Amino acid sequence: MGMSTRHGKVKLSILLKHQVEFGKHVAILGSTKELGSWKKSVPMNWTENGWVCELELRGDKSIECKFVIVKKITGF
Repeated sequence: MGMSTRHGKVKLSILLKHQVEFGKHVAILGSTKELGSWKKSVPMNWTENGWVCELELRGDKSIECKFVIVKKITGF
């Protein structure tokens, strides 16, 4: 994960190198509004380098998150 700050915000770039079964996808679930407040996951995008996601978060809060494997990209 990489981070850079700008005007009180933190840009979080995530790369996860993990294989999943065909038809399944990786998403992130976390403690902040941007990460779904533990209620709605945020889908990651597949690239040839792995699963990626870029988020802009508030720089004044710590976060907790986990990766989840899902069957569909929308409507988790």
